[in-house]
Amino acid sequence: MTSRSKNAVRSYETEIEKSREESNWKKAVELALQLKARSPQHESLAHFLIGEGKLEAFLDECPPIKDNIERAQRELSEAKGFLNLATDEAGKRAGVALDAHLLLGKLHFACGSYDDSLKHYKHAELNTLTEKELPLRSLRIVAESYAIKGLCLEQTAVPSSTSRFKMVEREAEMIHSFELASDLTLLYLQRATSNVRAGATLETALQRAPLLHIRAGRLASAIDRYREMLTAVESTSTQALRLTLARQLAEVLMRGVTGQVYKAPTKVSPPVQSGGTLSRRREENVSEGPWKPRKYTALNQSAVKFTFKVTRKIYVIVFGAVIAVVVAGSSACGAGVRAVCVARRAAALEPRDVALRLIEESIEFAEEALEIEKENEGFLLARCYLHCGIGYQMKAQKTNCRKEKESANATALSHLLEAVRLDDNDHLAFYHLALQHMYMGMLNEAMDATRACLRVRAECGGGLRLACALWSCAAAGARGARGLDAARLARHHYPGAEWPLWTLAALQSVWESEVGRHCPPGDAYSSYAALATGKELLKLLNSGEEDGEQQYCELDALSDSVHDTHSNRDAGELPPKVVYYSN
Repeated sequence: MTSRSKNAVRSYETEIEKSREESNWKKAVELALQLKARSPQHESLAHFLIGEGKLEAFLDECPPIKDNIERAQRELSEAKGFLNLATDEAGKRAGVALDAHLLLGKLHFACGSYDDSLKHYKHAELNTLTEKELPLRSLRIVAESYAIKGLCLEQTAVPSSTSRFKMVEREAEMIHSFELASDLTLLYLQRATSNVRAGATLETALQRAPLLHIRAGRLASAIDRYREMLTAVESTSTQALRLTLARQLAEVLMRGVTGQVYKAPTKVSPPVQSGGTLSRRREENVSEGPWKPRKYTALNQSAVKFTFKVTRKIYVIVFGAVIAVVVAGSSACGAGVRAVCVARRAAALEPRDVALRLIEESIEFAEEALEIEKENEGFLLARCYLHCGIGYQMKAQKTNCRKEKESANATALSHLLEAVRLDDNDHLAFYHLALQHMYMGMLNEAMDATRACLRVRAECGGGLRLACALWSCAAAGARGARGLDAARLARHHYPGAEWPLWTLAALQSVWESEVGRHCPPGDAYSSYAALATGKELLKLLNSGEEDGEQQYCELDALSDSVHDTHSNRDAGELPPKVVYYSN
């Protein structure tokens, strides 16, 4: 009987471990409850597994972000109770107390109790853990613990009486935590299956260490850290992360490093053959320790693998860098010229890729790119149609010949309709389609496209401007109130920008009395609303602050589109020309 009981317990433990590695938390909790009922001597282990399963199941649904703190405080009390039970003396004897403290630190972080989280990591003696081979699940727990510790140190306030030495020591501990978390995350993703994701906490930790170095003025350390992570052996799970890190490294090198201070990466030393025997097998990658990810043994090997696997992504980064130069330096003299120069260099390196030129040249290159994508059935087909449509749209606005204008407008409309058909999750395509309809006097169609644009991206600046213009035109009638609502929504999304204020003031001055008939006294539509908005605009203009629009034009390498994997929903759109119609 005793032998059968032990075999049954081993069977439960094997199934539970498999469920943990597969993140099947519902099954893990069910098995832990059965283990607790069948084997009372494993009660501490069962308490730990139940608490872990309930915590991870909740965090899979609600990531540990500030918006979910209140919900976490309400729904994680049961998981907290089970994990606390696993930290007693019986839990220490069962070997689960340390892991329970680590998970309690994660739980308190999700609940917003950052000081309590740090206390649990202190109880677990996180700083003194021995570097040794860990099971896959334990590897993730330790990686998340270091990441959360760094985030908690960032979030907790530092007393004003803290000495300069203590501040430096705290910053060093924070960076060390993020760097350890980064190494463990990369190692975990290398060992895990292809469908495993790092999660928000670990992805944040990967990017925080270089940013802290940059904030402290240690640019060389930040570059070294980026290179350290990019030389890790690539796996399916790290491709998106590598793209983000490569883009950030490119931005740092472009903006902060000149030819005099630039240092090439150092050569990676190959592993030394032990025992004096000759080996014909060449090690493709090495690991510097049990908590270090495997790395390529030579720079050329890393470069070859990175270049041939991510070539197209790199040129997406280059294209994004060009747009970033234009957007970030739109007020600086010669910024557009520099952006075109960068694009010309990129086109020479990859002649069959998309390039950006002036209007006539851009149409020519966009059409060439369109033909390439049609021929290869590429994933940038919708974007090629979009850029062709934008080119003809700009050409139609520029030309004075009626025949050429009509032809360009018709071509632009057909290209934009095709872009929307291929990718109905791209707010830029809908925005430019709405703009084209408005240019051609098709106001109902323009309103439909504007609604589609705002459904995809509610805070799209161009879409909100078009909504204001279309709802406040002479044919809008009583719907002018919607134009005011759209202007107020734009003001909410872009508090530091000027255009929502002057749009709102213009609409208030036109639709004030019309709307006021339907509003009670003392409503926001008072007789002084336009004047108050105008004063607010003048105050903003005289404050000398930088235009707030730039912060909303950041490029994101990843796309939310479900049809076209490169429809960039966060890309900055061209500044729209909004025409206001009045009675």
